[in-house]
Amino acid sequence: MKNFKALATAAMMLAATITSAHADEAEKPSGEFSGTLTMVSDYVFRGITQNDEHPALQGSFDYEHSNGLYAGVWGSNVDFNDGGQTSTEADIYGGFKFFSEGINWDIGGIGYVYPGSHQGADHYNYLEAKIAANRTFGTLDATAQLNYSPNNFADSGDAVYINLGGTVPIADSGFTFSAAAGYQWIENNTNFGVPNYADWSAGLEYAWQGFDFGLKYTDTNLSKNDCADGCEARGVFSVAKTF
Repeated sequence: MKNFKALATAAMMLAATITSAHADEAEKPSGEFSGTLTMVSDYVFRGITQNDEHPALQGSFDYEHSNGLYAGVWGSNVDFNDGGQTSTEADIYGGFKFFSEGINWDIGGIGYVYPGSHQGADHYNYLEAKIAANRTFGTLDATAQLNYSPNNFADSGDAVYINLGGTVPIADSGFTFSAAAGYQWIENNTNFGVPNYADWSAGLEYAWQGFDFGLKYTDTNLSKNDCADGCEARGVFSVAKTF
């Protein structure tokens, strides 16, 4: 939790600095709140199930300021097959978005917290810093992202995750095709539970009557011996509503 307090302090200092820099502007920038409720057939994170291959209910509440600052909280039910110690994940995040040289940048941090865990599961909590770059090439919307944790999930030490992805509309059908590939490095693979690995996904999204529907194929290069069947190929269905 020391790391979590340090990240929170740094985030507040960043917010104060950037807000101060805009304080003398003639017009005050405005902010916007939003919330999203999502149902997924399986909560898959970086190619590995987080809910023992069962459906999950997820929700988020976000605030984004017109000066680029943002913050939010996201939650989901989880099941790590740890005897029922952990049933909930709450992600607290914040950062700063800005545009430069044709690229949309996003620099921020994420705290992964598992509230209500019994003693012995507190080491699940961890922090990540992230930097993402987004650019459009015609109809292709491409994003590259790097995440770093000084002490990853389950006290597994330094960890780095990179991800490249993109989305493109399919003609005038209303469908959007997305694909992504990533790689996870972990210092202590024994504590984390699996070796370093690659993951990839591809899927379709469709908006209808205010709902966003998604169907995604996801897989990893991990074997069944590495993580039973929690990292094998699967299809994931989702439906989301943003308010």
